[in-house]
Amino acid sequence: TYKPIQLTKKGQTIGKKIADRHEVLEQFLTFLKIPAKTREKDIHGMEHCLSEITLKKLKELTIKLRSAKN
Repeated sequence: TYKPIQLTKKGQTIGKKIADRHEVLEQFLTFLKIPAKTREKDIHGMEHCLSEITLKKLKELTIKLRSAKN
């Protein structure tokens, strides 16, 4: 049997960063109405190579677009 693992503080920080990157990309691509299967494949590729500034700008753009839509 496998025992549960416990992340270090550094591991928790890295995990949260990855989860946040994934969420920003998912929200942006969902807004663009990218089909789920394609969206997940694209997110997996993009989340590993986008710079922090690009990710930040995508997040800001998504928020603006959502606000304008409502």
